[in-house]
Amino acid sequence: MIQQTSEEAGSTMHALRVHSLDGWDISLDEVAVPLPEPGELLVRSEAVGLCGSDVHACRGDAGYEWMRPPVTLGHETVGTVIGQHPDLEQDWVGTRIAMIAIQGCLNCEICAAGQANYCAERTCLGLHSDGGLAEFFTIAAQRVVAIDPDLDLGLAGLHEPVAIVLHALEALPDSLEGASVGVTGPGTIGLISAMECQRRGANVTIYGRPDADEIRLTYAEKLGLAVGRSQETAPADYWVEASGSEDGLNRAIRACANLARIAVPGLFGRLPEVEMNLLVRGGMSLHGSYGYRTEHFHRAAEFIDEHQADLARMVSSYPLERAEEALRNTAAGQIIKAIVTPGQALGGQTITKNNHEKAGVK
Repeated sequence: MIQQTSEEAGSTMHALRVHSLDGWDISLDEVAVPLPEPGELLVRSEAVGLCGSDVHACRGDAGYEWMRPPVTLGHETVGTVIGQHPDLEQDWVGTRIAMIAIQGCLNCEICAAGQANYCAERTCLGLHSDGGLAEFFTIAAQRVVAIDPDLDLGLAGLHEPVAIVLHALEALPDSLEGASVGVTGPGTIGLISAMECQRRGANVTIYGRPDADEIRLTYAEKLGLAVGRSQETAPADYWVEASGSEDGLNRAIRACANLARIAVPGLFGRLPEVEMNLLVRGGMSLHGSYGYRTEHFHRAAEFIDEHQADLARMVSSYPLERAEEALRNTAAGQIIKAIVTPGQALGGQTITKNNHEKAGVK
């Protein structure tokens, strides 16, 4: 049973699903609108960011064998709650929320220490189980955070990547005044990392491939960042490796000063060969960073508010029926950040009070 609302949903909906890890085995399918289980919310999906993890999943890259297809993509998701299971005491209906996609078991010592993103039993919505790249989705109330209902949808869809960056940059000092910071990978994570390091006072250079990353490098220049298009690399005190590439990681190791810290939020499509002797002899710290804590979403809201104009230029919006195109453009580096806006049903049957009741809903 779910709490009845004034909203109407279709009995069926469209969802972008990965069917296997054979490589781009994806399609926009018509599926049943889910009903919330105990503790869950029913959410109208409004904005879904696409990122490198979605591309890795679609390509079936190494390191994603734990996925459980068929599965609906969409972990960078925001939407408005339109229903909830009656066992929830708080009234969520009408609240715009951001999905906390990465969550642990909440019962172990790691989770109790506030590090649920590193729980051995963690799951990621949109990869382990159905995410938000659909017209509607259900989610546990403990996996959402309320956000500004008036924020532009393109910006609202950036809460999760900003949270990832703020978590990753905990490896670097709060003040970077006068420090030199290198960033490899001018995608969303790399660009936002560069913006935040610049805000902290660093002299930032972001590196990319002139053939594949030109759109992103040009955007970086408009932000006032120094850009590296060649193999020449400036010495750096700190580094953010956001490319998920062997070349990017080794570039960081070669460029960094002894005792430097290298934050690595990028996920790799294949196992890299790393220049470990340079790393060891330089006493460098390689700091892996995955996910975020709930507090990072609140700080993300402040970052988005401060950088609205710059972030808005990063976004390319797509309707749900063009989600595969958005994914392929993301993979090809033809855009900076794809945000899919599912909107209302594309043609599913409208639920009425009568067939809600037939489904055991009230």
